[in-house]
Amino acid sequence: MNKDQVYSLHRVYRKVLDAMARPGTIQSLSEESAVIRLDLGCLPAMQCLIQLLLDADTSFCAFSADEAFERKISQLTYCPIQSMEKAAYVLMTKSVNTALPSVIEQVGGGTLEDPQLGATLIVECDALKGDGELVMKGPGIENSARCQIEIQADWIEARTEKNAEFPLGVDLIFVDSAGQILCLPRTTQINKEAETWLM
Repeated sequence: MNKDQVYSLHRVYRKVLDAMARPGTIQSLSEESAVIRLDLGCLPAMQCLIQLLLDADTSFCAFSADEAFERKISQLTYCPIQSMEKAAYVLMTKSVNTALPSVIEQVGGGTLEDPQLGATLIVECDALKGDGELVMKGPGIENSARCQIEIQADWIEARTEKNAEFPLGVDLIFVDSAGQILCLPRTTQINKEAETWLM
């Protein structure tokens, strides 16, 4: 890894932290993606997160129409492949993201003794927008925030059920083809504007 890639990963790290601390805000990794170029068959922003988060000390599983996707990631990062129920990170490309509700139900949500074992899902979507029908409340959000996550999957109910017993649950990071990311930690409540608020 050259010096430019190291500096780019430092910026990615800061942006991911900021996006987690302020759920629903959109951060752009387009500049960093231009430096961190990998041949993995996923979106550039996903590649940045793979390079940042995966190493020999954690675990992951990946879902893609490309059967070699998971193997290529493991070879690049030395990160061990684990089952969906035990993986720390779960990656989903756009080709399979309609299965997101089922994946949320099956991944690890941590335990009361070790809630940090809940998985982080990194999911490719069509587009992220800073205003839309999704309304968010919770830590890091003043009053409420709105966003639009364009994905052909009805995942909100599955996420609400998975995160019902805090501190258990999963965190989500959505990425789009424009190099944008949006984070939804398990503490964030989210619902569609037209629906009754779910507590």
